[in-house]
Amino acid sequence: MSNYFFVLGSHPAISTAEIFAFAKTRNHALDVVAIGNGILVVSSSTPIDCVLWQKQLGGTIKTGKIIKTINQAQCLPEFFAKTYLELGDHDGKNIIGFSAYATEGETKPLKQSFSLETKKLLKQAGLSVRMITTEKAELTSVQVDKNKLIEKGAEFVLVRNGNEVHVGATKAVQAFEHFNKRDYGRPAHDDFSGMLPPKLARMMVNLSKACGTKRLLDPFCGSGTVLTEALDLGIESIVGSDISDKAIEQSQKNVDWMQAQRWYTNTDAEIVIFKHDATKPFAIESVDAVIGETYLGPARGLTDKKIPEVKKQVNTLLERFGANIISVLKDDAMIVLAVPMYKVNNEWITVNLSWIKKSGLQLHAPLSDSLMEKFSDQLSTRGNLMYARATSRVGREILLLSQ
Repeated sequence: MSNYFFVLGSHPAISTAEIFAFAKTRNHALDVVAIGNGILVVSSSTPIDCVLWQKQLGGTIKTGKIIKTINQAQCLPEFFAKTYLELGDHDGKNIIGFSAYATEGETKPLKQSFSLETKKLLKQAGLSVRMITTEKAELTSVQVDKNKLIEKGAEFVLVRNGNEVHVGATKAVQAFEHFNKRDYGRPAHDDFSGMLPPKLARMMVNLSKACGTKRLLDPFCGSGTVLTEALDLGIESIVGSDISDKAIEQSQKNVDWMQAQRWYTNTDAEIVIFKHDATKPFAIESVDAVIGETYLGPARGLTDKKIPEVKKQVNTLLERFGANIISVLKDDAMIVLAVPMYKVNNEWITVNLSWIKKSGLQLHAPLSDSLMEKFSDQLSTRGNLMYARATSRVGREILLLSQ
């Protein structure tokens, strides 16, 4: 049994749900060791390939393995110097950094003298050392990557949980440059109607447990964000549809661009994009997963007065969509659907979900009971995952559905 850590992104509840869903596709059983303040420590009886997991996940910033668990009194430069020396050969310049996290309360940055004393002890052991320091408690993924801590040294991650400190070493960080390229470098954008963030799209694909030979459908494909993330995740059969001619053109353009990128390797993927109204019957082969974002409302000019009418439009769309999507689902298919929420007087107004039962579908809790309680302040009033920034007027409620 080994322990691993995940530094979670801006929406920790979704990130955690994604990790546990992805674990199931790898036949990994995870147990929570510590969680809180954007950090998750789990135990696994099966070894985790941190590099692979980090590459696949959309909501995780850093992934690594816990080396030892100590008490706070043992958290001294002598311990880290000795631990680093035990990690392996250390030829050339050794680049080392520290990041501190706490599952509860305030996370205090390590004093600069801590890094300097660790460096002094390692130099006494004959090593050439450069320390990467920060005024904050943790190094960013960019700092870890650009300073080559993983390749040429180590980022020690300290997770304080009560009186214990889980000490880990980062094995991989989020591929921020690739995400930026897929977000801002893609050729087709629709700034007026908006775009599903690539990281959220990736998390939604992982939440569906779609992988490899699975067949995936996005019935509201827009500019193709779910399609390109599914491509990057290695899904071999991808279908996208939308009622808009412009959306179909943009999706195709972005998929073509994605397939031309140097990092993209899934050359055998079958991709079909076509025009279709999601409120009408689907004439396609059955699918293993449906991932999409419905109409959220106008990108601009959405006033409190307009919200009831927009909500009515979305409710009609969902009811008709539900009645038609059921016919193309395989028995164990999952639907991961982002539907709108509207903030009025600092409270979220949600759309009607009665269509789910009418369609013969059932809504699933995104997390275990204990994690649902842990993340209660990050869930919608109905207990679903939600994606919204503090200043957002329109948010997304993430529904996990099956037959």
